[in-house]
Amino acid sequence: SSLCTDASVARHACICILLYYLRTYMAQVKGMSKNSLGSQRLLICGHCALIVVLLGMLLAPPPVNAQNKCSKCNVPIASGGCKCDNNCDCRPGLGGNKCDKCNIAVASGGCKCDQNCACITAVSPSQSPSTSSSTVLYSGSSTGTFYYDLRKTCPGIPYFPENNGYPYCASFNPSGATYKTLAQLGTNNVIAIDINVLTANRARLCGKKVLVYKNGNPVSPPDGGSFFVWDGCQACIGGGRLDFSLSGLQNAASNACTLGVVPGISWKVVDEVVQKFIP
Repeated sequence: SSLCTDASVARHACICILLYYLRTYMAQVKGMSKNSLGSQRLLICGHCALIVVLLGMLLAPPPVNAQNKCSKCNVPIASGGCKCDNNCDCRPGLGGNKCDKCNIAVASGGCKCDQNCACITAVSPSQSPSTSSSTVLYSGSSTGTFYYDLRKTCPGIPYFPENNGYPYCASFNPSGATYKTLAQLGTNNVIAIDINVLTANRARLCGKKVLVYKNGNPVSPPDGGSFFVWDGCQACIGGGRLDFSLSGLQNAASNACTLGVVPGISWKVVDEVVQKFIP
């Protein structure tokens, strides 16, 4: 069977074998007497079984070249392969490939998954709001929501009580320079990420720059400068979601008040300090 699935030349051999048995079968049936009905039936069954086996070998898809797939994928990957972590598989996607737990096609022929199996859409330098080559500390792709804003509200939401709350990256020391509420911090560029991820990496992620994209297009921070990590989000656990100010999310989708949850948000936390972190 391996002969008939290893190469196109072997497939031609399968065709030759199939034609040979068909011709042999016709000759044998023709040579039988009309009284040997049982023998005819037995011969027909045997040849039919053989034909089915040969057709199966002939029509079976060729095996995927092991050098052109990642260890957990059984699909060919073009243009440089794919990268998966222990929780993600890959499968074909529009214009390339995508992770099996995402609905976002990934450019450049591969996929990259973070620990939450979130796909990261490849972004060219010309699309990026920053040309920084800083190390990516945390990244993903999912949705965006809002939970505070220092200037705006939505119909039916007259105010955001979170404005007067202390974000998770604020200093735990009441006399610390960064022991400030969101309102005291005075910017709508704060982003909240998965609280579990932030708890485990508070010193590493707090105050770091966040590059945000909507369907692959860069999203500008509402107050100039850069988005940065400064709070934790309970509802974002395990899903790759980001929590913005209303103004920040409206820069990604002007109808954020109506949507509530904005799809197509991808992001990267890079190793650049925007707000100094003081424990």
